[in-house]
Amino acid sequence: QPIDHPQAAKTAGKVYVAADDAEEIRGVGVPVTFFVYADANGLGAMHVRPTSSAQMVPAFFTEDFLGQDSQRRSGLAVGPYAAPPTERRSAGLGSGLAPRGGYRPSRGHEGPQQDAQEVLEALHTTLYNSVWQAAQPVAELEAEWSAHEMTRRIVKYFFKAAQSPELFLMPWAEATGQFVEHAMSGYSAACGDKLWFFELDLAPTLATGAWELVKASGGAQPRAGFLEVERVATAKYEDMMDTVLLDKAMWESTSAVFGEGPVCAKIHKFLHLAHEAAFKEARADPRPLQDLQRVEVFLRGWMENSMTRAWQSIDGSKRLLSIDRVVRLFQNLVAPFGEDHPFSCVPAALTQSIGRPPREWLFLRQAARQLFEAVWGPLTMAAIEREAAQAPGPLWPALRGGPPAVRGAVPGERRA
Repeated sequence: QPIDHPQAAKTAGKVYVAADDAEEIRGVGVPVTFFVYADANGLGAMHVRPTSSAQMVPAFFTEDFLGQDSQRRSGLAVGPYAAPPTERRSAGLGSGLAPRGGYRPSRGHEGPQQDAQEVLEALHTTLYNSVWQAAQPVAELEAEWSAHEMTRRIVKYFFKAAQSPELFLMPWAEATGQFVEHAMSGYSAACGDKLWFFELDLAPTLATGAWELVKASGGAQPRAGFLEVERVATAKYEDMMDTVLLDKAMWESTSAVFGEGPVCAKIHKFLHLAHEAAFKEARADPRPLQDLQRVEVFLRGWMENSMTRAWQSIDGSKRLLSIDRVVRLFQNLVAPFGEDHPFSCVPAALTQSIGRPPREWLFLRQAARQLFEAVWGPLTMAAIEREAAQAPGPLWPALRGGPPAVRGAVPGERRA
């Protein structure tokens, strides 16, 4: 099918495509569908995939898609070549533009179920428009990619997550959660180290994307309204972002002490494995503990579990994992981004009423020394004096004279 676009004549109707934009294309002459976009290099094709039909309806995405109207339009295009909202509604692709881009979610389910191809086309348009607008405030933080390239890459991960056929058969809440989880997994793995990653709010994008899927879903009744889908999608997005931030904090805290290498990777792995178990143990402790005491239970359990694994798995661990290094590691974990940043690897559920522990907290050195004694035997007086001379940190300032530390927990011995 000819591509109806002014730039098509300049390249004899040809478009360029990057290797990572062609998905599962095998052999020559395979019918495909794709989305066409315009940039400084001309016309490009993205999300190329095989189709059972030889008919293709290209959708155009341009960097100035918020620009003025045009007399030449493609029925599924956006930007200067976009069909007016009334034409889009007649095609079953939405009900007008939403304030954040894409399509404003309608709350009804009237009319026949849309064809899967139509749903994906509408979803791609929604995702692209929404990501584009969300990315504008942070685009200056991206030194390598253009605004279009940044948007294209993000949409690629989100759109791929939406192509699982089972999403259309799941109950709406399960489908929404799976879509957001899979979308965020690919996106965070590829873009998690970007300066703008934690500044870019994509919760509205994923909510409207999930809504497009739910509207077309044949899953179990009852169906949900947009606000319900938005609530589930946003909660899952925030949970995924917290997980990414926690993992980043653990890695940076570990690499600051041990450097980036095999030892760092192993210790990071053990910290990650032990974190959730220590949190559950601290919350489930049946004793009537105050908040400070539960924080101590968590940190003691996390330190014991992770460092014991490290001692057993790393060659030369007795030399590498000195008391001082373990203390510095957990000081970093308490305040991974500095004292002025509120984030901590200590779960917020344990510190809501007392605040985050200070980085230079005396308890951390005490817990580390007790753990070393439990594993390696009593320290010599000379070793204790050397360790004490390293300026142990203060008591928790906000809790001086507060509740005593947890007693009766023997380092190296796990409670049932």
